[in-house]
Amino acid sequence: MSEIDFTDSQYLRSPHKTLSSLLKNGPLVSVKIPKIGKALLATSNEAIIDLLKSPHRFTTDATQVGKSPICAKAGGMPDWKPSNGSLFLAEGNQHRTIRHQLDMALRKSGIKTLRPNIAALADTLISNAIPAKGFPTGHIDLVSQFSRPLPALVMMELMGIPKTDAPDILKLTTQISYPEGPLGGINQQSAGKKLFAYLKDLLASDELPQDSLCFQLKQQPDTTAEINPDELAHLAYFLLQAGHSTTSNLIALGCMSLLDHPTQLKTLTQDWTKAPNAVEEILRYAAPTQMTAPRYAKETFTFYDHTFKRGDIVFGFLAATNMDSSSTPNPDIFDISRSPIRHISFGAGAHFCGGAQLAHLIAEIALQRLFTHRPELQHASNLTKSIIWLPRFGSRHLSRFIVNTTPSPARF
Repeated sequence: MSEIDFTDSQYLRSPHKTLSSLLKNGPLVSVKIPKIGKALLATSNEAIIDLLKSPHRFTTDATQVGKSPICAKAGGMPDWKPSNGSLFLAEGNQHRTIRHQLDMALRKSGIKTLRPNIAALADTLISNAIPAKGFPTGHIDLVSQFSRPLPALVMMELMGIPKTDAPDILKLTTQISYPEGPLGGINQQSAGKKLFAYLKDLLASDELPQDSLCFQLKQQPDTTAEINPDELAHLAYFLLQAGHSTTSNLIALGCMSLLDHPTQLKTLTQDWTKAPNAVEEILRYAAPTQMTAPRYAKETFTFYDHTFKRGDIVFGFLAATNMDSSSTPNPDIFDISRSPIRHISFGAGAHFCGGAQLAHLIAEIALQRLFTHRPELQHASNLTKSIIWLPRFGSRHLSRFIVNTTPSPARF
């Protein structure tokens, strides 16, 4: 049994060797994870799908098997409760009710008309970017200036949050997704309570635009189980934060992957019709969400030749599956022209990410606007100082990514 720290900066910067090594050990791999202890990782596509489809064997609620939730111990992963509107941990009828409500709301909201608005928001952020402190002229922090605020602003517009409230809500979402400093945890909790209260009041408003996501969430689904105001506010909270953090990482990791592979970047900038394919390859190769939420064995049983005992922990290791050579030839090579591109970064089945289409759209537009405005973009010379990871178990979460916007004749 090997011990792996999935929050270590070296792993986060280049996880592919570790992922390939784990895949060789079979569909279920025993590991020891710092702050968590012994756990199993489902690494194959088949094993992960079976895991997600086995609520009769596994639960996302640790208290059902006499355990304490391990999320908070794992380095900042939000400690969602199954009753708070999170699709990560909801199960059975509750999951179906929440998912139906979400799918209906997204279908009737204004996602299809957002493209020009996303581009305009991206252009404004790029134009208003200020120099990063402590770095030479021409350097900006891509996270704080672009990838972090853009998805939050898009989600706020989609949800019907008034523009006058946007600066305050952006500050709250940032404190929740990027807790920093000695008071980071306290500020995160305080911001979470304020955001929840705000969303609850917003959902109670009679002035929401009818094409807004919050308005559509209020329309009760055609099911026997209605969603009460608190549950609606929890769902809106979850959507805003999930749409913020994951998409922010997708944009930043996409930029990093392209800068790491200048030939691929040149291919993209010469033909922007490849943008959808490029985002798919970023999702496969960079995998912002590394793992599913933890699941706990409900009883003793055998699963993929492994005997589980009550309370045993297993994660679906999405990032490892994306590097499986049996489904992806030469998976350690970043290739935006690859076809087909197979990945499971958005989950699978009933647990497929409901916001995948929106995240994909935001990332496509963000990369196009960024490299159109800043075609000279390149890594900062000091990679150690310019790239800082937030040690959040289960994701590749950048808290700083300094890039150089100064033109270079040796760009490609």
